[in-house]
Amino acid sequence: MLVERIAQTPDVAEELQRSDAPIWLGGLLAPEAFITATRQAVAKQLACSLEELQLNLVLHHAEGAFAVSGLRIEGAAWSAANPLVLNDGSHESLPTCFLTWSLGASLPSDTAAVDLALVPVYLNRDRDSLMFVASLPIDLENGATPDAVTQRAVAIVAA
Repeated sequence: MLVERIAQTPDVAEELQRSDAPIWLGGLLAPEAFITATRQAVAKQLACSLEELQLNLVLHHAEGAFAVSGLRIEGAAWSAANPLVLNDGSHESLPTCFLTWSLGASLPSDTAAVDLALVPVYLNRDRDSLMFVASLPIDLENGATPDAVTQRAVAIVAA
């Protein structure tokens, strides 16, 4: 029975990709398995290896994206209209976010990536279970450098 459950996971991921219904990552028993299943589904669609795919978290719907809900950002504000801006350390709920997988070669070059910061995404508020790391756009003009984002311990948690 366990083997059958595991075998159906990529099929469920493919079905969710066709649906706009968001998944609450914090409510899953094994969110890492869900993320892996989405990766497998996209690798199958693109006929590429798993290692070639890069995970992205965005606030706008994209074709082939997986909708997730229940996320909140701590130490910064982020919206579809604005890049990440540092705040006083408070937290805010994020709207429905979308997990997308892209081929590593289609990512921006290092010179274009200066406006991005790596932000950890944790399973819970204790930050004891890292699910993945997301590259988020940052507002360099208002002091949100990649180093400042790291020093301020900005993170996204599944609430």
